[in-house]
Amino acid sequence: MRETLGWAMHNAVKPIELICMTLNHSSPAVTMRYLGITQEEVQTLVDEFCL
Repeated sequence: MRETLGWAMHNAVKPIELICMTLNHSSPAVTMRYLGITQEEVQTLVDEFCL
C-alpha cells in the first residue's frame, strides 16, 4: 500500500519532498529509487523544458 500511495502522489504531481516526508524516507533520492524514477526520466523531463 505504501508504494501505491507514493505513486498516487507522484502521479498527482506532488513535490518529491512531500512524498519523501509522507513515506518517512531519509531523502528524496531514496523516494525516487523506491518509486523507480530513473535519471533517464529526469533528463527527459529537463530536455522537454529546456529553452
